[in-house]
Amino acid sequence: MCKALAKYGLRNWDRVTRLIPYRTPKAVQNRWTNYIGALNSVHFKNMRKKYEPRIKEVTDVTLEAKKKEKEAKKLQDQNDRAKAAMRKKMEEQEAAAKKKQEDQAKMQEIYNA
Repeated sequence: MCKALAKYGLRNWDRVTRLIPYRTPKAVQNRWTNYIGALNSVHFKNMRKKYEPRIKEVTDVTLEAKKKEKEAKKLQDQNDRAKAAMRKKMEEQEAAAKKKQEDQAKMQEIYNA
């Protein structure tokens, strides 16, 4: 379990579960939180000492990546909204120009008649 956590971090229980057969993500998380991560026995202390820095590193990297992904999505959404507003404005301007041409054509017909 520690090797899987060192590879995927504390927030990716689904991925950790793939390396531990017959366990659900919740079961793996509970096992870590309530037993392995909490025990003070020498064996588990040594195991935690060995893997904990890597687990924290992977977890931090994962959280940072998720944060950057969220920011990128926010920027993309803002960009999409700006493009939609520009498109709407262009359509309105084109409609106004077309109406103006039609009005000018009608006025020309009246004037020439």
